[in-house]
Amino acid sequence: MLPIRIGILGTGYMALNAYLPGFRRNGAEIKAIWGRNEELVKEIAKNSTISNIYSNEIALINDPDVDAVVIATPNYLHHQSLEMTALAGKAVLCEKPLGMNLEQAKKMQTNVKQAKIFNVVPFIWRLPDHAQEIKSLIEEGHLGQIYECHGIFSVGLWASDKISLGWRGKKEFAGAGVLADLGGHLTDLARWYVGEFDQVIGQASTHIPIRQISANQTEKINVFDTCNLLVRFKEGALGSFQMSYVDISRELFFRFELHGSHGAIHYELEMKNDSVFTRLGLCNAGNQELAWTSKTSSFAEIIDKLCAGFLAGVQTGESELPSVTDGVASQAVIEAAIDSINNKQWESV
Repeated sequence: MLPIRIGILGTGYMALNAYLPGFRRNGAEIKAIWGRNEELVKEIAKNSTISNIYSNEIALINDPDVDAVVIATPNYLHHQSLEMTALAGKAVLCEKPLGMNLEQAKKMQTNVKQAKIFNVVPFIWRLPDHAQEIKSLIEEGHLGQIYECHGIFSVGLWASDKISLGWRGKKEFAGAGVLADLGGHLTDLARWYVGEFDQVIGQASTHIPIRQISANQTEKINVFDTCNLLVRFKEGALGSFQMSYVDISRELFFRFELHGSHGAIHYELEMKNDSVFTRLGLCNAGNQELAWTSKTSSFAEIIDKLCAGFLAGVQTGESELPSVTDGVASQAVIEAAIDSINNKQWESV
């Protein structure tokens, strides 16, 4: 069987450090690449031996040598790129958040449904072994009725006021800032474990509005760099979520707690460089002391699960990976949270 040929839109961290090597490790051919900086694209293509170089998104998407498209661009470009990919009838992996708002996300969902193309939105924090184990435990009834769901996600890599956020710090490119970026993962995982959201109320702030990224250059930030949410789920559970770009204590840290009538699940993930460390704590009504297990893996292993699953889905049309439908559901929570922050009241999802 011939390898699936991938075209990558984007030249950022995920494009070059996750998708390009990840798809190659799993047997795909990286056939084409596009980016906004033409000279950078040429350099990447040369160093990575990619044959087809494009200065135009549409040309890459319509390239007959490309079987599937990876959209790993800044958020404001997702909508147009996915629409063109759907028109071309090609499988697509599109980074989250899907669009700049819920209206765009819903249009994107309509596009992929009408085109009947295989699609994935990479909510990658579903994929570590412990995260998968939690899903199985919930389905097996370990928690009973779920009462509470609490989550924290922080990325300390950007906590210094000397570090640039790049396009992530610009509302016109990134949308909702930390709420869309880290909050997208939290809301997806919570929905996967607990069910649909009902209502949300939030508060948010920009603690570092100006970053001194060099002696002579400052960067103005107009997106939230920290956000807190209280939520209600349709099945009755309550929850709280905290997301931050300004936590200086860790590079990347994730904590999730689930409390139910029969037991509790506590989960922690910390990433340092490429290493991923997870801890899973379980208890039940008969023994309230958490029993912990630990695992060590790598970011590359998580990306391999994603890439392998996507390639298999391109061939079969089926996958358990999150899809555009999940992306829309996450975006609905994000939009309700933004409305809540602006209106200072509970909002329905």
